[in-house]
Amino acid sequence: MFRLRRSLKIHSKFNPHLRIETGMFDPKVFAGGLIQSGGIIKDIWGPVIKEIDLKGRKEVLILGMGGGTLVKLLKRKNPRLKITAVEIDPAIVDIALSYFKLDRFSAEIVNEDAFKYISRIKDKFDFVFVDLYLGNKLPKKSDSKKFLLDLKKSLRLEGLIIFNRLYWGRHKRSAEDFTKVLSAFFAR
Repeated sequence: MFRLRRSLKIHSKFNPHLRIETGMFDPKVFAGGLIQSGGIIKDIWGPVIKEIDLKGRKEVLILGMGGGTLVKLLKRKNPRLKITAVEIDPAIVDIALSYFKLDRFSAEIVNEDAFKYISRIKDKFDFVFVDLYLGNKLPKKSDSKKFLLDLKKSLRLEGLIIFNRLYWGRHKRSAEDFTKVLSAFFAR
């Protein structure tokens, strides 16, 4: 059955320019004109997921769930993963459940500010994925010493943190500077 492409604007206090596109293929979420979930996001995260060892039961934390593209990719590689996905925007959580059918992937979804969440949890994770974009902007706290220390505390000894950072145009310098900051917090 052929479905017409539709674009819907969604009200959100966190993402003033939030829209979802539906059509023949997977839905796509855009915030601030930048794609956040669906479409090319699978192509960005796919090679990363392919490279990491997800055998056995692993504990995974995702900070910045979006529509859940990363949750789906991880669960398809290993359905036994225990995933906690944190998303600040209730509108995005609704989109993830309604359009991306994220409830089918048995992840714990926490609708909360990622910085508050990571500062109070005592759990340890094998993998932490940090994808905190609101449109094409990162919260200033994402570079803070406190946040990086909180992330380090949430990681198991042999754990891995993977950051999503834009690396083109005006974002390239910021991403390179952030890589240097990380070396002060993490041995490798």
